[in-house]
Amino acid sequence: MDLGLTHYRVIVRFKLETAPEGAGQPNLLTAGNHYRWFGLRFSDNAGGKLIVYFDNGDFATRVEGSLIRPEVWTVIACAVDVPNHRVIVYQDGTNVGAIELPQDFVLDVLNPDAKDAKYADKAWSFTNYANAGVFRGWVDDFAVYGTVLSDDDLARLTTQRR
Repeated sequence: MDLGLTHYRVIVRFKLETAPEGAGQPNLLTAGNHYRWFGLRFSDNAGGKLIVYFDNGDFATRVEGSLIRPEVWTVIACAVDVPNHRVIVYQDGTNVGAIELPQDFVLDVLNPDAKDAKYADKAWSFTNYANAGVFRGWVDDFAVYGTVLSDDDLARLTTQRR
């Protein structure tokens, strides 16, 4: 079991391209090759909100305080804390939401009983091959921290990348 997956911080600076008509939900970031255990995407249907998902969408929720606009440089930081059932999301240095994971939530790649637990690699991609979701735009900066960062650290890091 890789305990490094239980606490991590992801920061990405990007500019979303204006999507072609009917393009669906653009993907921003996906972790894991076979079993996509963490991901970020957007939804035009949800007013440009960021969507954080786990276990390839078995758990997904909108970040209500976010607003992703095409053609604007944006910095997103997610602080993932699986044992405490919490994800904190920053956009451009501002806390835009906290996601409470269900108390019975289990990150499947950490569950020895999950059928796909053996695919718990740490490959990061801008494409989710399971649903053909691709990121259309530009990425200027990307970092993954396997350590706990404070709220102040996350705010500072997203502001510095602006």
